[in-house]
Amino acid sequence: MAVFLFVYLKFLSPEIIAKSLDDQRDKMANEQHLSPEQIDKAIEIGTKYGAIIGAFVAAVGSAVFGAIIALIGAAIFKKERSAFDSEDYTEPTV
Repeated sequence: MAVFLFVYLKFLSPEIIAKSLDDQRDKMANEQHLSPEQIDKAIEIGTKYGAIIGAFVAAVGSAVFGAIIALIGAAIFKKERSAFDSEDYTEPTV
């Protein structure tokens, strides 16, 4: 997923990052009241590393989400031993 997202954002559809950065520029100017120098620096970093950051977040997010789903599945399907289960324990010295 991370590789696909990187290729998509970097080569196939880079206008998505440009549109997102334009929206962020408006928010930084209007809501956060940042100076033009700070906004230009943030947009420059976003333009340079946007695809890489997106791919990294996708990789980490997928791993965390997968681990959570795996833990929930393991908790649901955990086989409990009942009192009526026979023990198949053999003495190792026999």
